[in-house]
Order: sequence, then structure tokens, then C-alpha cells
Amino acid sequence: MDYQKKFSTKLRIIRKEKKITIQELADTLGLTNQAVSLLELGKRFPSFEVLCAIADYFKVTPSYMLRYDTLVDTIKNLMFFDFCKSYKEHR
Repeated sequence: MDYQKKFSTKLRIIRKEKKITIQELADTLGLTNQAVSLLELGKRFPSFEVLCAIADYFKVTPSYMLRYDTLVDTIKNLMFFDFCKSYKEHR
């Protein structure tokens, strides 16, 4: 399985969907923007700690970041988390 490609694609899609810049993500994770860019390009694979930090930041599981999903599944997952956040804010 090509986990590196799956991860890099997921990272790029989720980051853009959430309208987060590479620099913002890098600052949050304590990485350089170059390190995040390399992750998105599939030229580097994250350490376990960075993988978990990214998953936590986007409120997904580490396994979600590594497995194959269609774009529709990815968007549904993002919409679900946005719905949950909105629901919590209005309770």
C-alpha cells in the first residue's frame, strides 16, 4: 500500500477544505512551512507524533489519514466534523 501518497493527498485536501495555509498548519504543529510542503508533496512521511498531531488538529483518526477514501468520503467526513462543531456551539 502506498500510505505516503494517501497521506499527502488527504493532508492537502483537508488543509485546503478548511482554508488553512501551509504556514498556519506549520506554526500549529511546530514545523517549518517547508516540512509541511514536503509532507503534502509526498516527499516526506510524518513521524508517528506528527501524524497524530495532524489527525488531532483536523479531528480525524491517524488511520483516516492513511487509508484510501474517495473524495466524496473525505468531504463527507469533513462535513460531519463541521456539523458536530456547529452543533456543540449552538447547544
